[in-house]
Amino acid sequence: MHSTRAIADSGAPAKLWQILGTGLEKFELEVWRQKKIPVANTRGQFGPDSLDQCAMMIILMLARHWQETQLNLRESRIYSPMGKELGGARLILLSIGASA
Repeated sequence: MHSTRAIADSGAPAKLWQILGTGLEKFELEVWRQKKIPVANTRGQFGPDSLDQCAMMIILMLARHWQETQLNLRESRIYSPMGKELGGARLILLSIGASA
């Protein structure tokens, strides 16, 4: 992996450096400040919307026995297992960190 200093010193013209992630902890921000190149981060797949969607996908996969269902479909068995209805169920999600 290249250091951000090596990239900044490569001479490639840049008007903005965009980072995919939630923080700048592992980024040599001062190098870019010295070169007067603005830096921004985009949470993208690490942001709260994406995490919410992944959590919901996992909940549905578990409730519907996804792995077993896929195996049954490959073996031409349908409607087994049916899975669990989630109506009336309670869900508590706790989030800690920059994605909250």
